[in-house]
Amino acid sequence: MTELDTAPALDTPWARASGVRFSYRVLDMRASGGAFDYQIGLVDKNSGEIKDSCVMYSFVAGAPKGTLIFADRSYQSQSNDDPIFNSLAEAKDYMQSPDYRKLKAMILSLQMQP
Repeated sequence: MTELDTAPALDTPWARASGVRFSYRVLDMRASGGAFDYQIGLVDKNSGEIKDSCVMYSFVAGAPKGTLIFADRSYQSQSNDDPIFNSLAEAKDYMQSPDYRKLKAMILSLQMQP
């Protein structure tokens, strides 16, 4: 798993304590016949941990009113129908697209009332 972009999110005491951030991560699935799966969304220090893995999740546990999911999707599909990139370069190029910039801005715009 590789994190290609990150930014602090939800500037509240509980969010800072939980390590809440925007994350754009890719998972290299080529060893199992796949490509580069990706997720874009909010993660915390546990769900967004960068490690060798076969699964990615995008959620924030411990939000004041329960689990928070603000992402393109919260988990990888078992049916292998998630959006993919054919190379890491293609995944990096996506960050320059208007769609990516809009999605990142939308996710970072989330605010929560106390």
